[in-house]
Amino acid sequence: MGTLSSFFGGGGGGSYLPWWGFISSTTWNVTTDGKVVVHVIGGGGGAGRNDSRGATGGCAAGYSRKTIDVVSGQSYTITVGAGGAAATTNLTNGSTGSASSFSGHGHSLTANGGTGGRQDGSSPAAATASGGDFNISGGRAGSTSSNQSGYSAVSGGGAVGVLGVGYDSGTAANSGSGPSSGVYSAGAGVGGSSNNTQALSGSTFTTPYAGGSGGAATSTSAGPGRLLKVFDDALAWTFIKTWDGGSTSTFTPIVGGGGNTTPAGLFAGGSGSINSSQFTAGGLGGGGGGADRNGVGGAGGNGLIFIEYLSLA
Repeated sequence: MGTLSSFFGGGGGGSYLPWWGFISSTTWNVTTDGKVVVHVIGGGGGAGRNDSRGATGGCAAGYSRKTIDVVSGQSYTITVGAGGAAATTNLTNGSTGSASSFSGHGHSLTANGGTGGRQDGSSPAAATASGGDFNISGGRAGSTSSNQSGYSAVSGGGAVGVLGVGYDSGTAANSGSGPSSGVYSAGAGVGGSSNNTQALSGSTFTTPYAGGSGGAATSTSAGPGRLLKVFDDALAWTFIKTWDGGSTSTFTPIVGGGGNTTPAGLFAGGSGSINSSQFTAGGLGGGGGGADRNGVGGAGGNGLIFIEYLSLA
């Protein structure tokens, strides 16, 4: 259907307040007066491709949040952006994700899609957001560099700034005569960046491939803490089947992608990879991770719009 809704416990003696998660474009018809928080996230950028030296992952989408009063009978236009595709042709940038927006009755929130990864190794520009009480740019993919053809360096994707900062993925550098197998950085998480990775010479190189840290998802107050908690509980097992080809055994909510063994969590960046594209896809709104000549990089995560009632009139 493209719309997910439920009820969770609120304040005031166990009252229940509705929420909606929109994963496709539609019209939201208000049936209850009250005060709501609207969260808007665009689609993440797809990874670039450079079969000789490696490319960067994609950037995360922008994030816009606003508290508004709604009245029964009002209608709002919901547009949900798609994640950008990873480049499949050598020496090609990844596709930029498309914007998500929420508009109507004097309100207009836009979260732009994440910039696609760069085949030249430069860090892509950050995606912006506008119209909200809070507008947070998406995390960028770290830059990559390689001093020798055939020695790849690829970076993971950036993370969505749902906790107030869009964190970047780490950089990746294959200097001198680094390992021909290539080096990569992992994806950023909503609570922190992934580490930089550098190959110095031969088999001497750092391997901090763990994904960026996740943010706390236990808050019951309004705002991004509850946003993460609700998505963790209600949507995690649905979307992980897309991110990880149907597997649920290695899912870690909220954190970034890590190495070749862990898929991206909610709103996080996919991991860079040197031999596979299995875990390179971005989480919701997150940037896709890069991959070297042995595999195509990850696509950016699709966007979404989330609406939660704070109080009923």
